[in-house]
Amino acid sequence: MIYRDGVVVNIVRTWEGAGIFEVEVDSAPTNATLIGKGQRLHALAYDRIVGPVKVGDRLRLECSALAKRLGTGGQASVVTNLSALPSDYLPNGHMVKARYMPTQVMVSAADEQGSPTHDKLTRIENVPVVAADLHSQLPAIISGARAAKADARIAYVMTDGAALPLPLSMQVAELVRANWLCGTVTAGQAWGGTYEAVSIPSALQVAAAALSADLIVVSQGPGNLGGDTEFGFSGVDVAWTLTAAAVLGARPIAALRISGADKRNRHLGLSHHTHTVLADLTQVGVDLPLPSFATLDNMPEGFDALVAKQVAQACAGRHHIREVDASGAYELLQDSPVRLRTMGRSLEEDAAIFVSGWAAGNYALS
Repeated sequence: MIYRDGVVVNIVRTWEGAGIFEVEVDSAPTNATLIGKGQRLHALAYDRIVGPVKVGDRLRLECSALAKRLGTGGQASVVTNLSALPSDYLPNGHMVKARYMPTQVMVSAADEQGSPTHDKLTRIENVPVVAADLHSQLPAIISGARAAKADARIAYVMTDGAALPLPLSMQVAELVRANWLCGTVTAGQAWGGTYEAVSIPSALQVAAAALSADLIVVSQGPGNLGGDTEFGFSGVDVAWTLTAAAVLGARPIAALRISGADKRNRHLGLSHHTHTVLADLTQVGVDLPLPSFATLDNMPEGFDALVAKQVAQACAGRHHIREVDASGAYELLQDSPVRLRTMGRSLEEDAAIFVSGWAAGNYALS
């Protein structure tokens, strides 16, 4: 851990449940070689953990991810506000998320005893459930669904595979504000949703019962993790989601992770992560919506044929390829209320990954 203390000199941005603040470091350990006194940095604070923050407040920061220059975020994390303790908060419920961490969060879960929804959680027959590896595909999936049914009630379930606090996701806040989402559920150790749930299967039930969802979209939060081994990546929870959906009587649908611009061969076309999830870990049959990419600009030569071959191999004799007409998808994606970006690439730079997400959402409600 790398701790620093500093003073807030500017409020960079705030949104529902969180904010980014410019902080000038004024205290560091004597052995510090990085992030010294006088350095200014951006720090992320969660309202639920830190309380309100204002210019002049002195904050304690955890800076290890910033020191390692990790991709998602690019800022320190606020541990506590040394100038003002947040107000005490004890919910009626007794479920704890991020358990046994100093910043653990107690919540009232929708699936615990005493909850109004506790006795309403049952099978979710025929409700489409789209599972995605990357959080960045979420707005594209919703765009496709809205093209099929403009007034659809679309719920988002965030798993605990990556970031645990849902307020980290500015895109979720913007999608809720734009009425593209009717609500959210945070599953497992993840927290901060409209509703809280103990597990992925239970979160699917909560989305159906409490939010009356026509479509449930599930992914990990921002900050997916990969160790460059066969099964060492956080997106494996796509398999658990698809399996849970099938067990509950829902329609399991995989949003394919397809890139036409990734420089890594293992992620060009169908990502090897998606192949592993489908071919090895998902033992129930699921639908695989597949668009054509022929009308997109800057696609590698023979890209459609490459992807078709890769997806066929991932079927493993269990899954079902569903061809989707995605003509016009690119133009609709340009109207997204949030900026589309994945792995540092925009819609213009890597349209395939967003069009494949769009196809999954469109198929789900067609």
